[in-house]
Amino acid sequence: MTENLIHAADASIPPEHASDLPEGTEAILGYLGGRTPHVWTLAEWRRFGHLLQMGIWVADLGADPVAQAKQAAAAAHALGFARFRGILLDFEATADPAFVGEMGLKVRDHGFIPLGYESAGVLNANPRLDGIVLAQPNQPPVVPPGQLIVGRQYKWDLACGNTKVDLDVFDSSTKHLFGRGPRK
Repeated sequence: MTENLIHAADASIPPEHASDLPEGTEAILGYLGGRTPHVWTLAEWRRFGHLLQMGIWVADLGADPVAQAKQAAAAAHALGFARFRGILLDFEATADPAFVGEMGLKVRDHGFIPLGYESAGVLNANPRLDGIVLAQPNQPPVVPPGQLIVGRQYKWDLACGNTKVDLDVFDSSTKHLFGRGPRK
């Protein structure tokens, strides 16, 4: 799909200014918790209140998936994300069907829509959750065809003000999975 895309950026450390984002950015993805070097603060989320927003949870495969699902949902809720919005579960290059399936199921049980962020190498190894964002750097900004592929992270480490961002595209049919700020 090349039409009707949502252009997004994600970053561990958010840019200091929304105006630093690439032109045409409609959505921002930030970190709720897990094994991330930086959990976004409420003030950081508010900086992007005019954009569509989705939280990311970096899975710790050495920890309990049920507890992490509860923590991810609680973090999203505490920031003001409404139920039935997406949480991007970052598994990237990990193939662990039992863990991914259990965490996805429990995120759904807590009222959020689990999306998997995965590399092409594990795409068919894990359960599909409710959608997949495919990590494929140096690719065109299109959502590749495929069952439940809803987005692609296509460019990594783009300089953006004080930090670096990754660029993503999502199929426009996923717009309902994003929240809109300002957060609480």
